[in-house]
Amino acid sequence: MIFTIHARSLVKFYCQYADRHMNLKFMRRVSERERAIRQFVIVKNKLMSVFNASVLLLTMNFVITLSK
Repeated sequence: MIFTIHARSLVKFYCQYADRHMNLKFMRRVSERERAIRQFVIVKNKLMSVFNASVLLLTMNFVITLSK
């Protein structure tokens, strides 16, 4: 009887430990993924600003050329 109670509490302890461990691994993966997404968004925004500036310059050159 005492052995079964002790065995159950050990099983419960190891299950809780495994759950915590899996949650920590999952949270670490999520934070790594979020960091990668954040870096991608920063690069994408920089590329879009360069692209928009290039389009603006080309448009201005085209308008100036047409007005001559």
